[in-house]
Amino acid sequence: MTIPVCPIDGKEDAIRKIESIILGDTSFGSFSGPSGGVTYSEGKWGTYTGGQQLSGTSTTTLANMLRLPPEPVKRGGLGCWLFVIYFFGGIAAFAGIAMILGGLLGDGYANEGGSEVFCNAIGVAVIAIGGLILARSYNAKSKKDGEEKYARDIQIWRKMKDKWVGLYYCYRHHLVFDPNTGEQCQPENLLTFLQG
Repeated sequence: MTIPVCPIDGKEDAIRKIESIILGDTSFGSFSGPSGGVTYSEGKWGTYTGGQQLSGTSTTTLANMLRLPPEPVKRGGLGCWLFVIYFFGGIAAFAGIAMILGGLLGDGYANEGGSEVFCNAIGVAVIAIGGLILARSYNAKSKKDGEEKYARDIQIWRKMKDKWVGLYYCYRHHLVFDPNTGEQCQPENLLTFLQG
């Protein structure tokens, strides 16, 4: 395997694979133990002691710029149940409208005592239930659209990752480059470079 060289000066002494920069320039640590200090409050000085527990990650600005964008997150959906939800929501809304119209027109839905108000109330309730079902199915459709978006996004991300894995960085010229294609960019433009 040939050792990659900088595309500007042809030297290899100041280049490093991007993946190794991310790993080498990121550190994790934790600390726990006694702590103390001096405090000032209401015109008086004092000391305090206690215990402390800290943990965290430290990374360089360069490592942050060269990091691969995070993998898209998949969201669940209802799949084939979407049709069933639409169907029953539509039937419920239609039945509620029919009950209200039947009660208003007096074609048998209201009893002889004239309880059209009761019939209309049931019709409104059925329409509300149908509306809720349809609203829920719209949300399910949004989830389905989200799954399709995820499929597109994950395909784009995988192509970006495949390209990112082969990239190198030149410290001397502050340059990201692909030794196989000769393409190059500044670290600030890495995302655009990966998408291209």
